[in-house]
Amino acid sequence: MTTRRICLQLLSAAGLASTASLARADAADTSAPLTFVDAEGVWRWQKDKSEVALYGVNYSLPSASAYRAAKRVGSDFKACIRRDLNHLKRMGQDAIRLCFWGDWENSTPKGELIVNEHLELLDYLVAEAKKRGFYMLLSPIVTYDAWWPDALGEKKGGFSNAFKKEDLGQARQPIQAQVTYLNAFLKRTNPLTGNTYGTEPEIVAVEPINEPWHHPDKPDITKLYLNIMARAVRSGGFKGPIFWNVTQDMAMAPFIRDEPLLAGATFAWYPEGLQERRPVFGNHLLVVDDYPQMRKPEFKTKVKMVYEFDSTMTAASYVFPAMARSFRQGGAQWATQFQYDAIDIAANNAEMNDHYLNLVYTAPKAIGALIAATAFKRLPHGGNVIAYPATKSFAGVELYPEDDLALLRDETRFYHTNSTKVAPISLDTLAHVAGLGSSMVVTYEGLGAYFLDKTSPGLWRLEVYPDVVPGANPYPIEIDKRDVAVVFAGARQMTVKLPDLGETFEAVAVDGKISKAVAGQMRVEPGVYYLRRTASISIPDRSTEEPYYCPPAGAPKALCRIDVPRLIEAGQTVRLAVLYTGSAPLKMTVGSSELPVRATGRVFHYEVILPAETVIEGSAIVSAAAGDAILAKATVSVTRKGAPIPLIDPARDEGSLLVPYRNWTAHPGVKVVSEQGASVIQLDGKGLPAAWEYVGQFTFDETLADLPVNLQDRKAVTIKLAKPVAKAGRFNVALIEFDGHGFTATVRAEPGQTSLTIPLSDFKPGDVQVVPKEFPKYIQPWNRSTPANAAMKLSRINAVQLRLGSAFTQPGDAVELQVAISGIELV
Repeated sequence: MTTRRICLQLLSAAGLASTASLARADAADTSAPLTFVDAEGVWRWQKDKSEVALYGVNYSLPSASAYRAAKRVGSDFKACIRRDLNHLKRMGQDAIRLCFWGDWENSTPKGELIVNEHLELLDYLVAEAKKRGFYMLLSPIVTYDAWWPDALGEKKGGFSNAFKKEDLGQARQPIQAQVTYLNAFLKRTNPLTGNTYGTEPEIVAVEPINEPWHHPDKPDITKLYLNIMARAVRSGGFKGPIFWNVTQDMAMAPFIRDEPLLAGATFAWYPEGLQERRPVFGNHLLVVDDYPQMRKPEFKTKVKMVYEFDSTMTAASYVFPAMARSFRQGGAQWATQFQYDAIDIAANNAEMNDHYLNLVYTAPKAIGALIAATAFKRLPHGGNVIAYPATKSFAGVELYPEDDLALLRDETRFYHTNSTKVAPISLDTLAHVAGLGSSMVVTYEGLGAYFLDKTSPGLWRLEVYPDVVPGANPYPIEIDKRDVAVVFAGARQMTVKLPDLGETFEAVAVDGKISKAVAGQMRVEPGVYYLRRTASISIPDRSTEEPYYCPPAGAPKALCRIDVPRLIEAGQTVRLAVLYTGSAPLKMTVGSSELPVRATGRVFHYEVILPAETVIEGSAIVSAAAGDAILAKATVSVTRKGAPIPLIDPARDEGSLLVPYRNWTAHPGVKVVSEQGASVIQLDGKGLPAAWEYVGQFTFDETLADLPVNLQDRKAVTIKLAKPVAKAGRFNVALIEFDGHGFTATVRAEPGQTSLTIPLSDFKPGDVQVVPKEFPKYIQPWNRSTPANAAMKLSRINAVQLRLGSAFTQPGDAVELQVAISGIELV
């Protein structure tokens, strides 16, 4: 069939008015949307012509896996929506992407709209979001399977189930179904607001289809499809800006530029990839410097919108502000994280579990989102392009990746994601505090977030959230199998030091109970309090406040974990971090000797200090007990003083191995395997394409300086081979510093060798691969370079990278090198 005939069929199937007639209809309609796009491609508010800058989250409780997970726990959906929206406002968010699987759950194969509980919950979400001042992006066609991952055998109707994804943008019947569905969806009246979806003022943008299968190789069909879908949105009564996805294929940029009905493009960014299913460590600022594709000339007069982003598989709290800066640097005017976990299912991270964000359960990231939202509005549209480490300070934001700290401070605000010794700008003008842990303003032993806002002279509103203890892996593959975070309730000590309150202020709880602070100190439980300088200051009427909510704590659980340093050398002072949530006294022992336990100033967190003279070579079992019950055990392994330091132990460190893409696991080239009952690192060049390379990287959350080892007099790296290589060949080893500088050496393995020694002086500044790779794959450079004059700081090393490929081979080397490494040592 010719392209012309296909296009005629598509036009016939669409049955829409022409672009010109739609423009005339818009001109005749006196109602106007809340926003407009000016001639320069800047999105502005109608009321004052100021620039739009909206920041928030994706939220999908009404449909797909989130809906099913909430239903399994007996959620009151409407109450859950209200609570989540209140929490999001507390986090400073004002944008919501309505990611709705109606193409699977609310349509027939022909695109006819089905009204059911999913759509009715969306109605409720829109109405409640509207009340709270949120603005929304509607994405009513998701394309991906709504029954993934937990209900794949329960597929029902929907046009995305009836047609292949690749046909949605090029075949008559699926395009007709999409047009029918969009038209009906946008013309449907939300009974709770009285507006159709197409005329709901707070739905300020529409993205007709999420991540479509693009066909830039079929330009005529692609142009027509974009035009048809945009006209379908217009025919549904929507007059605001329409956006089209470009992330799936940057070749779509000129098509978006040339379609007059499209206001702009939507972008996504997951800088460290997806589906790793375990925490990813390291300095995450290294991969969020810039999104250069936003500055492509095709988008010069188009609005840029980030429909999805996340710092996946990490609890690091400082990444969101850094990404917000990159988005504004690229000119983005909207950014919504994917996705916010509804409060009723956040305990087990049951939805899209690469992602995890919730005010209660991931409090540090939530405060990071508050800082990011504030910075997003302050930063200029299309600011100067800067690179790490300059990215650690901007717009009143300070980022300290080694302390997992994001900080925002100005004359009236002081926000921090972790304990800090940095002072506010001014205690006299301070009006808003949000944080975790302790600072010069608040000393708090609890683990939850708190918010302190000045409402009038001498009167502050305090909001406290409960303690949450995260599990070892918040990103499990299992669905609903276990809690990945546990809520604990209890009264905690808090000290507030504000000149406006003094040291003997009153704390008035919701129930009216009044307590008096002594030297600024009081005990608080999760809830809302008013702090007043004197009893004569009136408390506001609380009946107009949205109700405070935190999930109830379950039965008390005596959780216990012992954190032992990865490397320990004899003669070094060792700190063991202990998490213990029980009420009975904690007893720590090694062998028959009891160890002194010290409180750290934060509830449930203790430490045991092993003096240097007691740390001797060998292995010992440290036990934690309460009464007669052994709660946890850990092995403390100590190397002889001056002996080789085991940088990489395959058995111990397998969980820290990262490869570029998770789907390379069938043959990643670098992996940990078992050989004759022992774990080894296998480098396998089998099937390696020319001009390609295999890479694996062991990345840790600490540098060598953080570990109880003596780095003085270390001269070389030794690679121990589990067995001699069959054929000689070369591979590359890199030592990578926390700040990203890589120092590389290429080593040749000869038949018969059982170890390879590389002098530290042989490691030179060089390129290292960025691992893991991001989604989409084209944003960051493939490699990260190191200045030629950089000097390696052994104390700053936190990663070891192994690479093999043609770039490292020479004549006579094995093309498909195979090496089994039993360990890597610093000698």
